[in-house]
Amino acid sequence: MSVRCCWDSPVEISSTEIAYHGYRAVERQTARCDISPPLLHLHPFSSPLCEAAMEQDNAPDLPQANRKWMEFENGRALGTWQLWRGGQYCSILTEIGIVGCGIYDLETPAEFGQAIAIAKGTPDHPLTYPEDLLEASIVGVTPQAAALGIQPGQTGRQAVERMLAAARSSTNSAN
Repeated sequence: MSVRCCWDSPVEISSTEIAYHGYRAVERQTARCDISPPLLHLHPFSSPLCEAAMEQDNAPDLPQANRKWMEFENGRALGTWQLWRGGQYCSILTEIGIVGCGIYDLETPAEFGQAIAIAKGTPDHPLTYPEDLLEASIVGVTPQAAALGIQPGQTGRQAVERMLAAARSSTNSAN
């Protein structure tokens, strides 16, 4: 399938790649495409041209809530991403905590004893998919996440790996 981007150059993508990201695409859809092999990121609401595509009924079905399993050295975690008109958020859920984007609050989860680490995107480069969190820098943690060795400045991948290692360690010591 050929999808036309805002800069009007065709990009070849398969329907599998589109389904992988939860998008319904049509021939010659107007959307800003960021090609970051092996992943294709479509940001349908990031420009006036893309807003115009919404009005032409070429946009994905919204709202969306998506999830998939992600493999790491210390186990697997559940990646989630939610999309709605004008916004999105993403997270990676482990057995003992969450690595998420800046939409997550730290104060309330800390009150409930939850391990949360957050990274922040920018309006020009939002964190949309769980893969976006992997290389993003952690900017805030709850005390429970800090107790696992997660600190601001680490990558999202490092934070996920620490959570998975801690979960495996607590499971092994319980047996």
